[in-house]
Amino acid sequence: MSVDLSHPLLAGVPATSPDLVGPQPASVVRELRDDDGTWWQVYEWIAPEQSPFPGERSLVFDAGLVLRRLKAFPASWPTLADGELLALM
Repeated sequence: MSVDLSHPLLAGVPATSPDLVGPQPASVVRELRDDDGTWWQVYEWIAPEQSPFPGERSLVFDAGLVLRRLKAFPASWPTLADGELLALM
């Protein structure tokens, strides 16, 4: 299934963003590789006002076709070693 990101409500939204509802920009983005060779971008995401849970924070692991989102995560996640961060998934 393809999503038309040119629609006014979705303009500028990355195709891999959770829920395709305009995410807040990430202040820290980590890129790391797991033992299987998959590259992940890890960033904090804040649900927008239009979402069912406005302001809720999540830690997102984004591998392009796969997204994993954690609701409970340590505030120190940006300083964790790669292995420690991957272990949160």
